[in-house]
Amino acid sequence: MATTINNRIRFMNNNHAQLTTGQITFSSELAAFPQSNVINPFRSKVWRPSGRFEVRDGTGAGSANNLLYINDGADKTVTLTTGDYITPDILATEIQTQLNTVSTGWTVTYNATSGDYRFKISHASNHVLKVSSTTDAFWDDLGFIGSVDLTISTEIYADEQRNHTSEFVTYDLGYNASIQFFAVIAPLNVEFPFSTDATITLSGNNLDQWDSPPLQVTLTPTIGGIMRFLDDIEDTGYRYWRFEYQDKQNTEGPTGVQLSYMYLGTYTTLTDRNISNGFEKTIVDPSEVQESENGSLYFDERTKYAVFRNAGIQYLNKTDRDTLEQLYHDFGLTTPLFISLDPTTCVSNDLYDLTKYMVFSRDPGFKHVIRDLFNMTLNFREVV
Repeated sequence: MATTINNRIRFMNNNHAQLTTGQITFSSELAAFPQSNVINPFRSKVWRPSGRFEVRDGTGAGSANNLLYINDGADKTVTLTTGDYITPDILATEIQTQLNTVSTGWTVTYNATSGDYRFKISHASNHVLKVSSTTDAFWDDLGFIGSVDLTISTEIYADEQRNHTSEFVTYDLGYNASIQFFAVIAPLNVEFPFSTDATITLSGNNLDQWDSPPLQVTLTPTIGGIMRFLDDIEDTGYRYWRFEYQDKQNTEGPTGVQLSYMYLGTYTTLTDRNISNGFEKTIVDPSEVQESENGSLYFDERTKYAVFRNAGIQYLNKTDRDTLEQLYHDFGLTTPLFISLDPTTCVSNDLYDLTKYMVFSRDPGFKHVIRDLFNMTLNFREVV
């Protein structure tokens, strides 16, 4: 069945994620930057994962990856304990422990130097990492991607950087809920943190199982964040929702991703009218510039933000007027929400261009025109 797409202004004013406190699970977090920050409306608070690695034996979701293969004079198989290791250092300790269970003299560390982020395996004498043996192997998860066995004389680094297996946030809404819009943003003065090689998904299911969910949407980041309307999907009603990403070679490392606010919910729109031609979008630079007596300039640089002005709506019917009045009553000048002037990207370059995390910057006024019809103008500013 074809889905009718509404191109009118949208207000994302019902974030189910904020209603699920205590029903959120996540992959990892730094103590000073907990996952709960992504449902805090203040954009300056961030969630920073700590680098989660998953070891599986194949009995649950995902294929097994719990084995390593070595030769210390004889071929031996190393079995890692299944589970989640929430930092690379914890994983390195587990690998070292299990290597020394079947052999002796092994050391495993993780190089947290910026720009490297590789695992290192050391041994004092010639021992062999049998990376050519790949059955249920953990080699790729460690960054060893070659097919030729490696002889260690003293130490050997993995071929590639590894930040994690994946990172995720899972919401249990407690009931089957239809989701119309998903977004995740970073602080406004921080470049959105995912690399071009990242794989990012939003999944829905009525069970907390993620090996083959009935709904899985690939998400594409922009310079300003990830934003996705789900109007093109017929069935978006699920109890459990998971945002997950893999960005194993992100140059910022396992803890470099900063995410400040996540929206998973519905939107309010108008039944009849849309904003008129002539609205304004402005990038405001609040930085202060001072000039010395000899003409030198001094700058107090501050974060730039977007402003939408004069978003006029003509001939509002009573239903839409009541909707907008209630919206302003609920959010006022102090509570931010996502606002999309162009949800179907008719006039914008991409969704982020005219979809921002904003507050009302002026009280909306309603001007009576005729009978029960009104004109009004909306003004917003982006939250820093």
